Amino acid sequence: MINNSGALSYEFTNNGSFTFRFKDQYGNEGQTEASVTRIDRTPPYVVNAMYSPSTTTNQDVLVTLTMSEAVQNLTGWISSSGGTVFTKSYPNNQSESLLFYDIAGNT
Repeated sequence: MINNSGALSYEFTNNGSFTFRFKDQYGNEGQTEASVTRIDRTPPYVVNAMYSPSTTTNQDVLVTLTMSEAVQNLTGWISSSGGTVFTKSYPNNQSESLLFYDIAGNT
């Protein structure tokens, strides 16, 4: 290896490219590029929360959450649209803390 301190591997910490430069025993030089586009460090978030009905009622309220990307771990919620839309019916006034994570493990 001519670059990369002679190492045969390169650890990507972010998406991007790295060009390996090398020289054989006869002095011929070459290069090859490695690219990574699969690193995801962006946490998912709620894009929209809708309540139906949206006014005071004596009936159950259906809550629909639309997420920024597919998420997992919303226990008790019904998922649709590939894990980006979740619904849950609430029979009483209450609040709920949610912890969810995306496919890459970001919470």
